[in-house]
Amino acid sequence: MGLLLISCGSVPPKETITYTPVEYKEIPGWSKKGLRIALRSFSASCSAITRHTFQRVQNLKSFNPQSWREVCERSKNIEWRTDKEARTFFMKNFAPWRVHPSAYEGLFTGYYEIEIKGSRKRTDKFKYPIYARPKDLIDVSLEKFDQRLPRRKIFGKEKNGSLVRYLTRAQIENQDLSNSTDILAWGDNLTDLFFLQIQGSGRVLLPDNQVIQIGYAANNGHPYTAIGRILIKRGLIAKEALSMQTIRSWLSANPSKVEELFNHNARYIFFRELPEAGVLGALGVKLTPKSSIAIDPNFIPLGAPVWISTSLPDTEEPLQKLMISQDTGAAIKGPVRADIFFGSGSAAADVAGRMKQTGELFIFLPKADFKFKPVSRVVPW
Repeated sequence: MGLLLISCGSVPPKETITYTPVEYKEIPGWSKKGLRIALRSFSASCSAITRHTFQRVQNLKSFNPQSWREVCERSKNIEWRTDKEARTFFMKNFAPWRVHPSAYEGLFTGYYEIEIKGSRKRTDKFKYPIYARPKDLIDVSLEKFDQRLPRRKIFGKEKNGSLVRYLTRAQIENQDLSNSTDILAWGDNLTDLFFLQIQGSGRVLLPDNQVIQIGYAANNGHPYTAIGRILIKRGLIAKEALSMQTIRSWLSANPSKVEELFNHNARYIFFRELPEAGVLGALGVKLTPKSSIAIDPNFIPLGAPVWISTSLPDTEEPLQKLMISQDTGAAIKGPVRADIFFGSGSAAADVAGRMKQTGELFIFLPKADFKFKPVSRVVPW
């Protein structure tokens, strides 16, 4: 949440990225932490790991389907009785690599599963729509048309035989989309709905105590703009004081300015109703609190184990543990950049909202793939 509201986490132009092999003893905190939860999370991701998730990471040509299948099979057969067994599994099957940018520090933020109040029917209280994906929204994977094009998806709509941009946030908020899409529920608070879109998934608590679990379905194709950056630029919140909590306080104190501020972020998120509880990440598997992270898939393969070395917000207490890269995000850009999933509830929201720490990152790859030399990549941002 922290940098989702502050900036896009961009790295300097022409940044050189180096992947360097290291020994386990060089990883900060490696000998002190339990790994059972990470092993369970990795095993759950195995069915979703594909060649495509690795092809996106340029110059990191380390995907051998057979070696990943073998590691995944071994992860399913292990009895996770002790942390020692989990540690032995990772050390026996994986080689760690340090991801090192040459000109800046790594950045770690947090996100959580938000809960909002809602209703299936519109009322005077519940009047803000939570839209499903519109029927006229078209998505295009550019690489299907030209291998030289960026490995990303764009969204738009058809107009007079051409693909044009979809509606902006301001346009969507000022018109009724019910003719082109379904309304999953109605919320009672515009700020809560905006934060729901920032998080990308959540739970809608209905008046009859039922719960609708919703997840990301698509976006409107417009760029993401952090409202925290706008507030800093206007001198309304000091940069060093910025957090989800201070942003919410400002919004609560300035209700007449909320809509104008939100419209600076033209990106709009559409949702889908999920059949069961739990947050699904970009990899398509359920996220595990404090064990799943969102990464930039241009640098870190989805599904790969990742060791992070950072600290908890507002303290010097180390946060050093093995996590699994199972999600992505519009604001998660750069090689040493991770958004930690802290789970659900007020405690998770509190720490996620304040998380904005520097640190290091290491990726783990099967030892059978340990054949390539350290590589550097110049990123033309």
